[in-house]
Amino acid sequence: MNVPSLLENSLETVASNIHTYESLDCVPEELLLYLFQRVLELGKLNPRVLKLFTDTERDGVLRQIKALNVRDVPPIIKDTRNPWLGQKPSLY
Repeated sequence: MNVPSLLENSLETVASNIHTYESLDCVPEELLLYLFQRVLELGKLNPRVLKLFTDTERDGVLRQIKALNVRDVPPIIKDTRNPWLGQKPSLY
């Protein structure tokens, strides 16, 4: 029987609860790379979590994000002034 190490359990907990963290700046790069892969596997990557990883500015993490062609979502345009939408475009 293979018992997971404390490090493996800790990284699994961080990956599962990644949305609760404010910063990953103090995490070493090799652990960040593992966390990023695990977050992808768990389907937990969203714009906020992506920003957590990009804010670390670690070369390996940024290369992996670029290699996977992961991009932030464009901002949503909430109000337009197109005449075909009528006088109150925000209602449509």
